[in-house]
Amino acid sequence: MSFWDLFDSGDSGAELDSLAALMGYVEARKGPWGIYGDAVWGKFDFSGSTVSQRNPIADLTISTRSNAGLDYEITMVESGLTYEVASWAGTSSATALDLLGGARYWNQELDLSLAVNTTVDLGRLGLERSGAVAVARTGTLEWVDPFVGLRLRHQLAPGSELQFLGDIGGFGVGSDLTWQLFGGYAFDFWQSNLHGVIGYRALAVDYTQDSGTFDNNLDLILHGPVIGLSFRW
Repeated sequence: MSFWDLFDSGDSGAELDSLAALMGYVEARKGPWGIYGDAVWGKFDFSGSTVSQRNPIADLTISTRSNAGLDYEITMVESGLTYEVASWAGTSSATALDLLGGARYWNQELDLSLAVNTTVDLGRLGLERSGAVAVARTGTLEWVDPFVGLRLRHQLAPGSELQFLGDIGGFGVGSDLTWQLFGGYAFDFWQSNLHGVIGYRALAVDYTQDSGTFDNNLDLILHGPVIGLSFRW
């Protein structure tokens, strides 16, 4: 769903109770080498007065007029190295191509609570019973993905730069697939150490965990505009 859909319950009856998110980036470079860290965290709490799926499992009935809650938390921490493999300089501009490589740590938590009317063994379905409420918990899903990528930096003028980044990873080591795309424009503020960034970012992961009894699957794409402010020294 889009950013604005998060705050619009529409006809579904689902409402966003709370939203918190943070994103940060740091990079140090010397010569052709660089090292960086990137972190993304978000927490979303939803509630709803109706549930459209009435019989998802045989002998399990979900009330159509029940209160349901969904709590989702995502954490991604990435660290890697960069190496400038090529550069081209003109009279008033310059272009550089960087090779990226590193690891991306994921942490996911999802809790779903809903009112149920059932006689089946909820434990075998992965649910916990508390009165008339059943709670499904993923616990903590965490894994690490290796990745490789490329970054293109084009300096339009001193203090003004275009940047394009793409990477791919997972390869079955952690997730089946993870990828990232970013395009942005960076600029200095009044020849100071303050540096502004505007752009668009997409971060995706496709993860499957098969424990033999239960499966955990996550197929997620986070994307949207980026506006940032950094400090150089």
